[in-house]
Amino acid sequence: MTDSSPNALARASSSYLRSAMHQPIRWHEFGQEAFAAARLANKPMLLDIGAVWCHWCHVMDRESYDDAEVAAIVNEHYIAVKVDRDERPDIDSRYQAAVGALTGQGGWPLTAFLTPDGKPFYGGTYFPPADAYGRPSFKRVLLSIAQAYREKHGEVLEQAQLIESAISRAESFSGGGGKVSATVLDAIVESARKMFDEVNGGFGAAPKFPHPAALDLVMDQYVRSGSSDVRPENQELRTIFVHTLEKMARGGVYDQLAGGFHRYSVDERWIVPHFEKMCYDNSELLKNGRVLCWMQLRRRCMRRDCCVRRRTWIRRFMRAGTRCACRLIWKRPRCWIWRRRATLHCVRWIDCLPRDGTRSAG
Repeated sequence: MTDSSPNALARASSSYLRSAMHQPIRWHEFGQEAFAAARLANKPMLLDIGAVWCHWCHVMDRESYDDAEVAAIVNEHYIAVKVDRDERPDIDSRYQAAVGALTGQGGWPLTAFLTPDGKPFYGGTYFPPADAYGRPSFKRVLLSIAQAYREKHGEVLEQAQLIESAISRAESFSGGGGKVSATVLDAIVESARKMFDEVNGGFGAAPKFPHPAALDLVMDQYVRSGSSDVRPENQELRTIFVHTLEKMARGGVYDQLAGGFHRYSVDERWIVPHFEKMCYDNSELLKNGRVLCWMQLRRRCMRRDCCVRRRTWIRRFMRAGTRCACRLIWKRPRCWIWRRRATLHCVRWIDCLPRDGTRSAG
């Protein structure tokens, strides 16, 4: 493929895939042609799963896949495959499970490394162009994985088999019922305790996501053990969800103008949001907030106002058939991307915050 000629994605039915047809990487669509090429060349496969609405997918395209140096590494050492998550949710689901088993997290862009028969042996999500955010550069990852595939081929195949077995077990249990043991729940809650940010609320460091399901579990454990239980370990559970939701409601991750939470904060203090709102995030956080109001904990009025405004935002903008407001760009499925003008308004509001990231009483 020359620099000017399109790759195989020019024939794709997905407009998202066709948008990458002029990238210097020799992309293939997911299918037997790609697997046959990998077996013939005895190369590992690089799998990239993204979507048109995914911000970091476009960032990684721009930073890495458009880069000639990265393309040279990929074309030399890999058979590259690109998948549209909206077109093939079945493929996405399977490899999300694999990367989740490897790293404990998933999302988009999903970056997975496969054997020529499609078995994953390593993966992640977004990789920066240079070492940053506590993550290795994408070039370093590409070269290291290629070297491991050549020099530690047996170990790679063994790892792939273990992950394949884990996926098979997960798929065999999908749709089935059963009871979750108290030991498992206690282990999850204990993990939440260890990851809890006592200063800023939430779990872990930047970028910081709300994790409404984890908050829901902590709330449930608190209620089950008795809200009147004054033992320190039980009051610690209360602190986790109260402090987290209050810090989020006071920060820039919450849209102080229109209501609704942005998807995550790029800093650990919930001040600078990633300017994207998702319906599924807000519906789950609405449940967290309503439970908190029902429990009649302190500062109930502030929480109730936050819940009402968020519910109003969901009803106004997240229903089928609604059109974008002048400040927002409509993106499917059910999310908003802010225009730069709105971002600047929010930045001016952030500039007025005191150092602890909270709003003043006025």
